[in-house]
Parts: sequence; structure tokens; C-alpha cells
Amino acid sequence: MSFDPVRWGVLGVAKIANEKVIPPLKSSPLVTVAAIASRDRARAEAAARAHGIPRAYDSYEAVLADDAVEAVYIPLPNHLHVEWAVKAAEAGKHVLCEKPLALTADGVATLAKAAAENGVHIMEGFMVLSHPLWQKAREMIRADRIGTAQALHMSFASPNYDPANIRNRAEVGGGSLTDKGCYTVALARYLFDAEPDRVIAAMDIDPNFQVDRLTTALMAFPKAQASFNCASQLGAYQHLVIMGTRGRIEMEIPVNLPDDVPTRLRLVTGALPAELVTEFVESVPCNQYRLMFEQFSQAVRGDGAPSVSLDFSAGNARAIEALFRSQDSGHWEKP
Repeated sequence: MSFDPVRWGVLGVAKIANEKVIPPLKSSPLVTVAAIASRDRARAEAAARAHGIPRAYDSYEAVLADDAVEAVYIPLPNHLHVEWAVKAAEAGKHVLCEKPLALTADGVATLAKAAAENGVHIMEGFMVLSHPLWQKAREMIRADRIGTAQALHMSFASPNYDPANIRNRAEVGGGSLTDKGCYTVALARYLFDAEPDRVIAAMDIDPNFQVDRLTTALMAFPKAQASFNCASQLGAYQHLVIMGTRGRIEMEIPVNLPDDVPTRLRLVTGALPAELVTEFVESVPCNQYRLMFEQFSQAVRGDGAPSVSLDFSAGNARAIEALFRSQDSGHWEKP
């Protein structure tokens, strides 16, 4: 579709913003990055020069006061998401915020209230849900291509030993569950199109950082089960498999899908070894961050709703809170 590009401001110069998000937006006809801020002016100016952004500010408040900015992207540490999303909404800005949107379901409720009161959209940045390959996977499950989908397993790990990294700081909501596990929880809920009845987790807590460096979890859904492990001190690895009564779907890189080559999933059908048929389903090269921003920009312009609803984000937050409670109680917990 054609419309005036939505003018965005970026609150912070986080690595994900500089390396993953802003670069692909430069080629989008639906998005323009008009301003960026850091509490360190030199860093804001450096980012603006690197990405051709017209205005650099030394405070987040300045971006919110910029009348040219219609929407903001928030890549700040987890514990700041609710605070700055509320401030942005009160300034009349639409908000696309990095995951997790909030550390609690109450935090998501606060954002829902702010969005409603100020007439803006607020969305959690699950870029994977904008990728056509994930949409194809859910369509195949709904079409019973693998029979009744009953089991899912996902692994997501990469090493991070930096004590200064926000993912290794307990006081800002760090840890592998909030960083990587939020994807596994979200994708299980997305593919099964349901909420878990109960969850249980075992966590290995880093003695120095005091965050979970390995979480293994089970989620029991009404008609299916999901298991996952996420880790911040294991070798880099990603894999997902969804198993049904007549086959399975596999994806080797479920989260960090490359944007320069076609991506694919493996569809294996047949219940017995002699009956198995393998088919590869491909998606054309695309950047999932750009797609997410374009879809959200369309919603800002009144064409459809955000691709991730606040109800979906609240369900994710409830499940993650229950997983943390389970670590403390040693029992199944209800989200």
C-alpha cells in the first residue's frame, strides 16, 4: 500500500537498535527514522551520522516532545519498558517496544490502560511473528498437515559472559528466560493458538550475576505440550520441532532468521518410517524487523491492528511469571 511514511524516534542507542533494527528500515517506503536519543549526546550524534538520522537528542524526553515524531521504538533495558512506553503514550506517540514488553502481567495492563486513554498503539517487538515462514508454519498446523499438533520442543542458546551486559544484570530484569525464553513461550502459544494451563521450570542461577543462565521448562496446554531450554552460557544453537499425529515441522534457525537468503522449514509427513515424505517450504529473503515496523506503521495509519496484541503480551507475561514462581516453589504453577 502507499501512504506517507510514519516518522519514528528511537529512545536509546542499544546494540540491537544500531545493528539489527535501524539499518533495514532505511530502504522502507513506509518508515522513516526522524530522531534518535541517548543520555550521552556524543553517542546519539554518532548513531545519527551512521544511519543518516536528521536529529539527535541528549534526552528521551526531547524525542517525545518532537512534534515531527509519530511513533517511538524503545530498545531500553527491560525494567524501563513500562515507564517510557507510558511516557510516550502520554505524549501521543505510538510505541513499538523491545521484548519483553513488561516484566509482569500487571505491567502490560498498565500499558493497555495508557494506550486506551491516549488513543495510541503499543506493541511488543516479537519480530518473528511478522516473518512469513512462521505464518506458514501456523497455517500448516491449522490445516492439519501434520495431523493434530501435540508436542513442541525448542532450544535457544548463545554465550554471554559480560558482567556489564544488561542480560546479565538481575536488577534490570536480565536472565535467559526474559531474553530468550520469552520467544519460546510466545512461539508455543502462537503455534498452538492456546494458553498453557500449567507450567514448571528448573533454572541454573549464575552465582555471580544472580540471573538464570539455563532454564528448562514444560508447558501443559489443553490439548498439547511444549518443552524448551534457553541458555546464556552454552554454545550458540537454535532449533524447533512441532510434532503431530501424522508428521512434524522443523526449523533450524527459529528466531534469528537470515534476511539475505531464502529461509525454509522442513515438513515431514507420515506416521511410520516407511511412509515418511519430506518437503521443504521456503520463504523469499526478507527482513523480519523491517516487516514488523512496516506492519505496525500500517496500523498507525489506520490499516489493520498491530500484529502482536496486548492480550497476547499479557499471556506471555503471565506464563513467564508462573515459570519463575515454579522455580521457587518446585511445583507446577498456573499462569
